[in-house]
Formats: sequence, C-alpha cells, structure tokens
Amino acid sequence: MKHYIENDSGRRKSGRVTLRDIAREADVAISTVSGILNDHPSCYAGEPVRQRVHEVAQELGYHPNLLYRGVRNLSTRTVGLIVPSLFVHQTAICVEEVEAAAWKAGYHLFIGYSHNDPAKVDSLLRDFISRRVDGLLFVAGYDCGRLPELDYVAASGPPIVAIGHVPDYDFPSVTVDYRQGGRMAIEHLVELGHRRIGYLTVKRATRSASAKMAGFEDGCKRHGLRPQTVAVADPFTMHEQIDAGAIAMRRLLEADDEISAFCALNDVMAVGAMRAARALGRQIADDISILGFDDDPMGECLETPLTTMSYDAARRGSAAFAMLERLMGDEKLESLHLNLPMRLICRASTAPFRQPQMSTELPCEKSIPH
Repeated sequence: MKHYIENDSGRRKSGRVTLRDIAREADVAISTVSGILNDHPSCYAGEPVRQRVHEVAQELGYHPNLLYRGVRNLSTRTVGLIVPSLFVHQTAICVEEVEAAAWKAGYHLFIGYSHNDPAKVDSLLRDFISRRVDGLLFVAGYDCGRLPELDYVAASGPPIVAIGHVPDYDFPSVTVDYRQGGRMAIEHLVELGHRRIGYLTVKRATRSASAKMAGFEDGCKRHGLRPQTVAVADPFTMHEQIDAGAIAMRRLLEADDEISAFCALNDVMAVGAMRAARALGRQIADDISILGFDDDPMGECLETPLTTMSYDAARRGSAAFAMLERLMGDEKLESLHLNLPMRLICRASTAPFRQPQMSTELPCEKSIPH
C-alpha cells in the first residue's frame, strides 16, 4: 500500500512514510520520533510530545519496517571508537587497551580520528551507525556542543560510553580527576618551598585542560598564592607543543623573573619550557622546578628526568570497554560514571626552593629578594 505525503511545494508524492516525515509534521527531532516509536528507554520525551508523534504517525499511515528492525537487531560484532588523535601517550595506551579488550571479547574495532572537529565527529558517528556497530566509544576532546548524531545516539542509537566528560549529554563515562591532579601538583611544589608558581597552558582548552587549570587555582588559593598563568596559541603537533611550552616559559619569566616553579599543561609543553629555561641561563631543579602532566615516556629519558602527574590509562580503556560490553548485552551498570585518580611521579626536575644568591663578580648587581 502506498501513502501520499505533501512535499514542500504542496504537491502529493507517493512513497513510504519515513521518520523524517513524521518529525517534520510533529515539529520534533528525528531522534525524538525514533525514540518514541521504538519505545527506547533512553528517550525522555514528555507525554504530550509522545501523543503528538503517535497521532501524526497514525494520520500519515506510518508502518514500521519490521524487516529493517530485524536486521538492525542482529549483532555485527563491531564497535566504533572516535578519538581526537593519538598524540597524547596515555590516550594511545587507552585505545590499545580498548582494542585488546574488544578483540578478546570477539569484537572488531573501527577507529575514527576527529581532530576535535565537531563536523567530523558528526560524520564519523553517522558512518559508524550506518555500519550497524553494536556500540560506540567516544574519547572527548574539545566541547563539541550538541550534535545531531549525538542527539540520535542519546535518544535511540547504539549504546555509547564516553571516555572523558561530554557536556550536554549524560552518557556513561570513564573520566580522570584532572582537577585533583592540578591540586596535587601545587601541593608538591609548595612542600618543596616554592611560593611563586607559574602555569603554562593553551588558549582553547579541552575539558581536561580546564580541569587541570581549576585544580592549579584551587591549590594556589588554599596556600594564599597568586596564580600566574600564560596561555599560548593552540598547538597540535609535537613540535608545536614544544614551541608553545618555550614561548609560554619566556613570557612568564619576562613578566616575573622570580617565579621558581612551573606546571605545564602536558609533558611535551614541559620539554619546551625546559629548553627555554636553559636558553635563558636557568638550571633545571637548581634554579627552576618544572612539572608536567600525562607521563609521556620521553619525560623519563631527559637529561633532567621530568616530574609528572599520571593516571592508569590502561584501566581507563579496559573499564570503558567493560561498561560498553555490559550495555551491549542489555545489562545494567552498577555505576554510570567512573572517575580515576591521578598520582604524582616525582623525578629530578622538581627540587627544594633555593634563595637566589648575591652575585660576587659584579657587586653593583644584586639578586631581587624573594
């Protein structure tokens, strides 16, 4: 039986009634129509909206495609993973753990790189959904805002677990307590006697970068310190990150040459900061203490091994897939959110504060008192 629907020009066309047709007539999102008609438990539409959608569906003569539903409900034993990049070492470890867990459970993993582009995130989601993946993992980067495909997934799409915090959506998630890490970094430096501490970051901050910054400010406030920060242009490649760290270090020292300790957004920026400090005649640990985040392996191999904040990246990946596997099996989660703690790895780049010494070679020049 054919159904006739008026198109935008007012003429009637023949064809099967679609969810898009119902959404247009009911003035709601397609994802809302799908969630209501499929009675999806994650659809939170109110009763008036549900009634309107059902009435419109009945008026238009909508009949669900039962064959399509049957195909959709078959498992493809595939999972889609969206990640900004594998630039950050601990993200790479997390993804490797996801792949290993998926393979062990009999799933193949599709990986898509978003490069923090909302349009690409939407496109990758659309592609994975069209491939009938059984579940989705989303590694959060910059705040993408609300996206049509994320709305669809939230309403009636495949199960999804976020690795990181995704604003506007209450997806099950595995996060890292970066704010705690920022506080711990300040505690470590204050215990070493430092009172003037700088923070090196970027202008367009991810959720994790913002949390680190908030923890840094928390720690400074607790000890009555004035936060001193500098944010540089958004770097992406490793070389850009190193250059950004060097630029940020120079700017902070130009603004206040009595700063004796620095926290960097990540270990790669910390490497650039160390390079700039040496170029300015400062000795790492003797004159300046530097601390990074993310426990990149190169930090341990530097001439002065880098103190860093770390977390269990492998557990982050395995926990995320374990949550997704339960959801794909229609099992309930004991907890929707897991927040992993950070830990300090203390190396040689941080040392007790040393009062600047008076110059003996040039009596007319004095060090500025701390």
